[in-house]
Amino acid sequence: MKSLRPLAVAHDRAARRTARRRGLTLIEIVLAMGLLAMGLTAVIGVFSAASELGVSARRRAEAASALEYVTGQVTERLFPIDAEGLVGEPAIVEDEPVPGYEGLTYSVVPVLSTVTPPPGMPPVYRVDVTVRWSEQGRSKALHHRMLLPAAVSMGDRLRRQVFGFAPIESTAPPEDDPDADDGAEGAGSQSERATRDTTPRDDR
Repeated sequence: MKSLRPLAVAHDRAARRTARRRGLTLIEIVLAMGLLAMGLTAVIGVFSAASELGVSARRRAEAASALEYVTGQVTERLFPIDAEGLVGEPAIVEDEPVPGYEGLTYSVVPVLSTVTPPPGMPPVYRVDVTVRWSEQGRSKALHHRMLLPAAVSMGDRLRRQVFGFAPIESTAPPEDDPDADDGAEGAGSQSERATRDTTPRDDR
């Protein structure tokens, strides 16, 4: 019996060593899985960011193309022409969809420039053109500013007549002029004063 005890002790020690080795192997597997999960998460994040950047770049390229298109249309069709061939007031556009570009809108705001044109030249307008779109819930925009004289070239006039190109129509409501009523009242008062002044008087 005494000769069997050392064998039992050795067997117990070997079993404990095997259990320890199995425990260390499981810990290593868990650590490897954790590292693998972290690596996959990082890779997925990189691909997601790259995809978002690609979509943003493509959208911005579309907006730049739309801005170029709108600018060309504004240059040719901003000012209307009446029946006598005279140039009218420029159009004001607010958030209208860009034809052929889904999800893009444009605005056109002309403002009379303070620069005095040379004698015989038409007045100059500062025109702000803006193209807007939505990206991940945020509003994005591209802007372009230019100066346009209040005139329509002969080529644009012929294109309008031959091809039926209509001028850009205003979509923004005209601003109320608070001085308009006062001016009308003033004009009426002046008319009444002129009538009174021209009425024949009896000097007798």
